[in-house]
Amino acid sequence: MISVLVFFFLGIFLSAFFSGNETGFYRVTRLRLVMDGLRGDKVAKRLLWLTNNPSLFVATTLIGNNIANYLTSLAIVMGSQRLVGQSSMIIDIVAPIALAPILFIYGESLPKNLFLKMPNYLLRKSGLAFMVFFACLIP
Repeated sequence: MISVLVFFFLGIFLSAFFSGNETGFYRVTRLRLVMDGLRGDKVAKRLLWLTNNPSLFVATTLIGNNIANYLTSLAIVMGSQRLVGQSSMIIDIVAPIALAPILFIYGESLPKNLFLKMPNYLLRKSGLAFMVFFACLIP
């Protein structure tokens, strides 16, 4: 049951991470990234490079969100099967639908609102992690 909870919370975290970064990239001030990059900030330089290559940024975000949604759905189905004790098509369909509001609020809506209000600060905090995911998901 621990693996189910780990998958569930990892999926929600990744969904929040990629959804928030998506909104942050669209709201970030490019001039601020340029100025920080000229001062020698490596994270700002990498973020500026990504803003100049939007197709790579969008591909990373979409792949990351798909992985997050798959992990969350897998955890919900595995958890419902363990609770019920057997595989049931109805439970496998109803459980993800019933828990979808949790994913929407904590994995989509809340991080988007946070990144909308403070895109520069939050992108600076998550920029290095996003670049690691970018490097892992580029192939």
